[in-house]
Amino acid sequence: MPDGTSQPPAAARGAYVIAGQSPVLSVVVWAVFAGFWLGFTALATFMGWEKVSQEPLLKTFLGAFWLIGLFLAGMGVHAFLQAQRFGRTTLVVDRVPVQLGGWLSGVVRGPLAVHGADIRVSVECIYRTHTRGRNGSSSNWTLWRDVKVLDGARCERAPDHVVIPFAWRLPTNDEVSQQRDTGPLARLLGADDVQLVGPDRSWHVSVTASIPGVDFADRFDIPVMPTPAGAPAAAAQPPRAVPELEGQRLAERVPGRLEHRLDADVFVFPIKVGWLVWVVVPLLVSAACMAQRVAGGVPVVDQLGPDALLWTAVGTGALGILCLLGLMLDTRRIEVSPDAVRIRRGWLGLGFHRTIPRGEIATVVEQASRTDPPTFSVDIRTRGGTTYWAALSIQQPDQAKALATRLREILQLPAPS
Repeated sequence: MPDGTSQPPAAARGAYVIAGQSPVLSVVVWAVFAGFWLGFTALATFMGWEKVSQEPLLKTFLGAFWLIGLFLAGMGVHAFLQAQRFGRTTLVVDRVPVQLGGWLSGVVRGPLAVHGADIRVSVECIYRTHTRGRNGSSSNWTLWRDVKVLDGARCERAPDHVVIPFAWRLPTNDEVSQQRDTGPLARLLGADDVQLVGPDRSWHVSVTASIPGVDFADRFDIPVMPTPAGAPAAAAQPPRAVPELEGQRLAERVPGRLEHRLDADVFVFPIKVGWLVWVVVPLLVSAACMAQRVAGGVPVVDQLGPDALLWTAVGTGALGILCLLGLMLDTRRIEVSPDAVRIRRGWLGLGFHRTIPRGEIATVVEQASRTDPPTFSVDIRTRGGTTYWAALSIQQPDQAKALATRLREILQLPAPS
């Protein structure tokens, strides 16, 4: 097997190079967008200040516009600093055409600044939907995504770039459709067959690294073809070795703490402050709106009117209840005993718990969500093909992998193929 940090063959180096996103274009887009937004906001402020200054709600509305404009300007500055520091990177694909069910492998020629950092490499398939009509719009949906965290210290350092190797066996349509059919939501709502190649589908390789100063990020468009009829199965071993984060460095990333007790090994996770905020704040706003509607007392809020207060109370109350249901799904403890794995969720003992007989567990895997930005989960898969959530909404892929790896070690299970 070729060394993971070696360069691809000479033919590949000349034929299959893909340029990343243009840093100059990114700077121009942000600058133009921020300029128009701030210019319009400044004109509205100047022309209507006499009336705005007398209306508190208009002041708040205009202030929000200024904050958005400053955010856009900040993004323009960030894009300029990225362009100045990193320039444009390239990706080299070992072999084309890339086909579903086959290997996508190669290297990214990244900036020297990422050497030694944790490098996050992801592959995703995006489906873009379009609505027709006068007010037509488009939306992006992630059909499939996988993320790996590489140890940047083990990536080869060339004179003018860092060699970041990657290797993925791309899934087939049937494999992705089957994965969705085994998920809890799919069992509840049903799922259609997934098509990963088509006119509205696109494949991308993204590379990011958090480093002091300005973080590095780039994305590359990859042409992918459907699996041809009669195509041989992909090789079991990847074409390249990829220096993924492992060992002690990975073990340190487990979210929460592990307690070894006489009757079980117990993972204990702290409650996420964000969950409590999204539960408590909307419910308090809902209660305050209802109190204002009944008793009054705040003249400025009274300007909204009773109907607006009622619908605000209903909306924020519903949001608080939905977030409370989400909190009931958030894992507090995973107890691995000799006979079962018990997942304790929720808060103060109230939640959707689950007990899985240990003999039924086939493996434990980490999964990336299809949301943007993605979160990560750790799933337990049974020998019968059912998937259960062990932990949800993990923010970093290395934390999810560390937890899944440690669970497999305790359960004495092999890594998923």
